[in-house]
Amino acid sequence: MLSSLLDNFGPTLAIILGFGFIIFVHELGHFLVAKAVGIKCTQFAIGFGQSLLTFRKGLGWRVGTTEKEYDKKLREHALQKRNVSDKDKDEAQVTDAQIEEARVELGYGETEYRLNWMPLGGYVKMLGQEDMDPAAMSDDPRSFNRKPVWARACVISAGVVMNLIFGLVFFVIAFLAGVEFPPAIVGQTDPAGVAAVSYPNEHPDDPAYKGLQPGDRIVSIDDKPVTDMMQVAIKVALANPDTALNMAIERDGEDAPLHYVMTPKVSEQSQQLLSIGIQPPMSLEVLEPGKKGTLPPLLAEAGVKPGMSVVAVDGKPVTRFDQFEKGVTDAMGEQVTVAFASKDDKEHIYVYAKASPRLTFTEENPIPNLMGMIPATRIQRVMAESVASELGLQPGDIITNLGSTQYPSIDKVPQIVNPANGSVSQDGALSMKVLRDGKIIAMDSVQPRNGMLGIAMDLAVDHAVISRVLPDSPLAELKLTPGSVIKSLNENPVNNFAELQIGLQKLCKQANGPIEVFIGYEMNVKDNPTFVRKISLDQQSVELIANANWSLPSELITGSELAFGQQKILVQANDPMEAIGLGITKTHQFMVQTYITIARLFQGTVQAKHLRGPVGILDEGRRIARQGWPYLMFFLGLISVNLVVINFLPIPIVDGGLMVFLIVEKIKGSPVSARVQTAAMVVGLVLIASIFLITLFYDVSRLGFFSKLF
Repeated sequence: MLSSLLDNFGPTLAIILGFGFIIFVHELGHFLVAKAVGIKCTQFAIGFGQSLLTFRKGLGWRVGTTEKEYDKKLREHALQKRNVSDKDKDEAQVTDAQIEEARVELGYGETEYRLNWMPLGGYVKMLGQEDMDPAAMSDDPRSFNRKPVWARACVISAGVVMNLIFGLVFFVIAFLAGVEFPPAIVGQTDPAGVAAVSYPNEHPDDPAYKGLQPGDRIVSIDDKPVTDMMQVAIKVALANPDTALNMAIERDGEDAPLHYVMTPKVSEQSQQLLSIGIQPPMSLEVLEPGKKGTLPPLLAEAGVKPGMSVVAVDGKPVTRFDQFEKGVTDAMGEQVTVAFASKDDKEHIYVYAKASPRLTFTEENPIPNLMGMIPATRIQRVMAESVASELGLQPGDIITNLGSTQYPSIDKVPQIVNPANGSVSQDGALSMKVLRDGKIIAMDSVQPRNGMLGIAMDLAVDHAVISRVLPDSPLAELKLTPGSVIKSLNENPVNNFAELQIGLQKLCKQANGPIEVFIGYEMNVKDNPTFVRKISLDQQSVELIANANWSLPSELITGSELAFGQQKILVQANDPMEAIGLGITKTHQFMVQTYITIARLFQGTVQAKHLRGPVGILDEGRRIARQGWPYLMFFLGLISVNLVVINFLPIPIVDGGLMVFLIVEKIKGSPVSARVQTAAMVVGLVLIASIFLITLFYDVSRLGFFSKLF
């Protein structure tokens, strides 16, 4: 239990301390430059609110503030020097000059260093400068407001300069140690994504070049080099709306790069961000299951252990995941032997697997189907602490009823569950039935949370059950009811969609034109009548089925968690100079990306729900910190660079807003009026508070906080 506590609390503490350090160096920049130009600093604080611990030269450490004690001793010393009697002390006046003289004589520091109770920021309190009171001025020549514009500009900009310097330092440390990134290699494509249907400029409309392929290496986007999939994803997500990107692709067997021009589109898979529909490559190494996870049954039963890797398929060596995938899928549903080996190559395990049909799809009908038939929807994974887990739903369950819909297709389930479409009853409850081990299990009053049940779904291709048939498809004329079952193809028994695709592909690959097939089926109506009907497939349908793809079987890839992780490449500098170069590159990249993100917020391609506030940053930081201290350094560098941009935006209250006032003052020859500054301060506070509350809402929503409450 103690070990678990340390595992969870350690990364959290590391992020909190790291974030505190970033704030510290920011305020230290303000403080050091203020001192250098002769501004009197009365407080240097980390955090906001009441002080927990303070230090002042001459007085030492105190719990709470030293201010009352400091003021009292200076006043008493000044009065004592003037020989003021005890009875006159209360009414005696002491000038600022006399107080300063007393401070010097007593050897007290003019600055109180504070650690405040709320660790969400920090500040330097300078004489004549109050963020919350623009009218605060002082006649003291050491006050902020009495210094020339150039000096005040240096003080204000010093904080972000320090963050920029330390952001670079964090990146340099991270790259000296080495940080892993997913390479800019295509792992797989979303059938409905633009990457799957685009053609290169060099081979327009050539079916052999349609879409990006697994193993393709993305070398540049709009002639700017990319080195990892993180860069690719960010460039795509932050692209100008309705603007095409020119991607240069290196492909095995091609002498020169191919250039695919694609316009990113918003997709559900990318959380409503712009996407082209590609995923990074996976590793051949089997992951250690999470605390609640297990290896997929197919691997566990064969004796495969975490750390072992795929080394061959049907005796042919593989070194990349796409080669492994191709070896299995090229067999088109026939059994293959997958060899796993331990890291020391002393242990070998053989697993027998069959590819799963990916069926057919087009741009007009992107939902996988076979002759228009969409398989029933199966639960692939159940999320922890979700509605589904509380109901006892299990991976492999087939959804037979959801609300008033029988056998809802995979694209219809989110629409039914989400209350926004009006498909649920007024109290938000749904009835639900699933098929498990040949038995129907009924559940009443299912209450979705935030429009979700907490399940991942796939197509039940290991059955021959239909959810629905697409209109204007070859089988539309049969008017198959949801839940109907395909029984035969040309009098040959069919037990699942895999067998159906195998049979159809053999017929279509041999055909020179349109063909006719006989389909046997059982209707999901009273008495379950069976029929055999002749179906005509036109040339387009024949070609579509002949080219239908296959994928790795779900029982080989997933259990309660992924069995294989993402492929990573180590980015490590050979010497400090190379690390500095990498650090400068990443610093520039992330600064530009932050500015572009802000621009895309106004354009609408990035939404408020995609942003992270303090809670989201802490949660993401904890996850990254668990990977090791180099990743913590990289994350702190990212945060530090982002703060440079955010803190220097022209928003009142932050440094950028104060710099705007200084520029206006320099132009007009006099300070902006206190009234205008106060109004701007209120606007800035409202804006920052609104952003904080919005990001807080989405942060806790992502963490499942509201779902636990409701």
